[in-house]
Amino acid sequence: MLVFVSKGEKFFIFADSHGFFTIVKRDGGFRSRFSSGSQHIINMDRMGLNVIYSTPNTVGFIKFLDSTAGSILCDVGKQTELIGAYFDMTMPSTVYAGTK
Repeated sequence: MLVFVSKGEKFFIFADSHGFFTIVKRDGGFRSRFSSGSQHIINMDRMGLNVIYSTPNTVGFIKFLDSTAGSILCDVGKQTELIGAYFDMTMPSTVYAGTK
């Protein structure tokens, strides 16, 4: 679970065992639910207004829009298996993805 604040409103991001993200508001109200593209979510990381996650073959970014949220996926290919994706704490625009 990650806690995320967008436009002064707090959200909770949950990943379930089926590879879906559910985003709820602080009061428990539903915001969005969408697929990660895989049943196995390796990790989630947050820096500022950016949320990143990784699956065995993709790096995804969760994007908050005015009325909903969704993800943007970057495929790393079938031959590469990720072990995680993380933000660089000193350079927010840099993402590191570790492979096996």
